[in-house]
Amino acid sequence: MEADQKRESAEKQLAEKNSEFLKKEADFVTKRRVDSDTLKKLQNDVHGLRNYMTTAEKGWDLLNTDVMEPLGYDEERRNQFPRDDLIRLAGDDCKDLISACRKICHNLAIKESRTCDVRDLIKRMDALPELVVDLQASSARGAAQMSLAMCLARAPELDIDLTTTGVPPDDKLYDAHRVRLRVQS
Repeated sequence: MEADQKRESAEKQLAEKNSEFLKKEADFVTKRRVDSDTLKKLQNDVHGLRNYMTTAEKGWDLLNTDVMEPLGYDEERRNQFPRDDLIRLAGDDCKDLISACRKICHNLAIKESRTCDVRDLIKRMDALPELVVDLQASSARGAAQMSLAMCLARAPELDIDLTTTGVPPDDKLYDAHRVRLRVQS
């Protein structure tokens, strides 16, 4: 009997320890599963951050080559400022440049230059060199016409056709002037 009681007591203790062991093992399996899920989640987060950083670096490189360098921000100057300040400065420079282009177009009477979008403004600025040449030629023609009109008003007998065709090849006065220039040289 006493042996049966000891055996029962030992079996009870063994069952309790077995139960505790099974509980601990179940807790361990659950914890391992949770830890594994957490680890996978953290690995995905790290992978996402790595992709974000790679994309951000590529974007920064493009910003440097396509915006900063054309604006005159060489590498030495870019390193003097934090990125946010540098982007803000470049943005201000772009705004100032656009504003100056709008003023130039407005002063040259190019219509709707104050309200058009930047792409249209660029097209208008591309056309400026030809416009300026045309305005210069027009201004020169106007000045020549005014000068000739003043000459004709002062001397009505003046032959404007002869005056505007250039120097005749057999002009003695022109030849004398050319000889005088050679002698002075």
